Amino acid sequence: MKKFKKIILLPIICSSLYLTNSWAACVTNGTTITNCLVPFGTTISDQIDVSGTNPSVTNNGIVNITTPGLAITVSGWGFNLNGNVHVTDFINTGTITSSNLDAYEAVSVVYGSSITNFFNSGTISNHTAVSLYGPAFGYGISTIGTLTNIGNMGLIANDTWQFGGGTLTTLNNLQGASSTPLSYRGVLPTNYNVIINSPSNYGQLNISSPSGTMAFNIYGNNGTTLVSGASASIVISHRYLNVLSGLSNLNNVTGTTGTYGGLTYSLVADLNTANSWDLLFGPSTADTQSSLKLTANSLKGVYSLQTSSITNGLTYDCNVFDKEGICVSVGGRYDRVNTGDTHASNSLLIGSYKVDANTRVGAWVDQNLSASSATGVNLNNGNPMFGVFGVWNADKSGNGFEARVSAGYGDKDLTVTRQVVGSGEAGTGKTRLNTQGVSAVISYNLPVAADLTVSPYLGARYTRVNANAYTEATSSAVTAPLTYSALKQETTTA
Repeated sequence: MKKFKKIILLPIICSSLYLTNSWAACVTNGTTITNCLVPFGTTISDQIDVSGTNPSVTNNGIVNITTPGLAITVSGWGFNLNGNVHVTDFINTGTITSSNLDAYEAVSVVYGSSITNFFNSGTISNHTAVSLYGPAFGYGISTIGTLTNIGNMGLIANDTWQFGGGTLTTLNNLQGASSTPLSYRGVLPTNYNVIINSPSNYGQLNISSPSGTMAFNIYGNNGTTLVSGASASIVISHRYLNVLSGLSNLNNVTGTTGTYGGLTYSLVADLNTANSWDLLFGPSTADTQSSLKLTANSLKGVYSLQTSSITNGLTYDCNVFDKEGICVSVGGRYDRVNTGDTHASNSLLIGSYKVDANTRVGAWVDQNLSASSATGVNLNNGNPMFGVFGVWNADKSGNGFEARVSAGYGDKDLTVTRQVVGSGEAGTGKTRLNTQGVSAVISYNLPVAADLTVSPYLGARYTRVNANAYTEATSSAVTAPLTYSALKQETTTA
């Protein structure tokens, strides 16, 4: 009897996780692809190819390639059977990465393909996060209309050495200050808009091998289009460091100055890093001018106070002597100017020596005990004002002709802080305030009663109050420090 082997047929189960040549699993015509039909957290052993007419691609899970290949390929060649691929929206809110060092591109746009709107709020990482190539083998140039990155991406490569480079029209970028700067290589985007959320969260772009030109702007400024999911920039007067790096100059960049949010801005060389450029937002010119007017009014009071002090000093005298011909006098003085905004209390020490019956010489010291100035101005009390004088009388009684000469000098520290007006800054600078005065007077002392003398006089007096030039200190709150030239007030009186 002939024996037969029993053959059992078992069904073959094909895993859908291995997508080699299974491009149809990712083909759509206008329908959103969620994670390219791959479950969340799945590991794919080969590339995924997107094809079809005007598809939209959305990844909100994890696409991980373990063998050489492309995480997501938007291509008009290879697995696409219908010619060039033109994707309307490419949105990534999850992770696209590769764990294999030989897999170079996470997202590739090649051979005449295009993405109209590319939005990333997740992570796209690999040797190259996004590659964009120019025409090859007769295919048209590849393009990305607007690429908006508020997540994290690796290198964007738009290489001239690979088929001449594609076209990236607009790049909006938030990645940088709070993470790692976005790297970019090759043909520059036509427009680059930095997104600024705060002084510690704003875009930084590190450029290598640049070619072409790029128009710089602030995301949300005139000429920029807002993208769903990315809010307009919020700025203050601040120095945003290393906004652009890798450029030895700005010859490839236009729009290096402008205005946004009522503030002026400019790209300036970073103070510590070569080939790096900071974005400096300063106050508006109108607010700065308004602040300076307040400072000028405050300085008027200080100048008036010092002029009053030196004028009083030029009249100090001591003419009651002991048997040794020495006179010493102490006293006080209070000055108030500018309707009470500026005032000072002073102590006085005056001394003189009687050289002969007709002549005396003396000196004085005038020390501030307290001083109050208008807002934004502080006059230090440290150094006193001092002076000398000499008096000659034709008659030893003091009657008749008298000639008097005197001089005074003072030098104090002056601190000036601008008051904040609108977008203005509280710039602070220190300088020296120097006060000088000389006086010469001829009079005729005519006694008209036992305790009354009338003294007609003729004289000249010169006073000068001078502040040296200074520059305000730079700080995180003062991005545009002002420089002042010397400021003086001179008065000649007859």
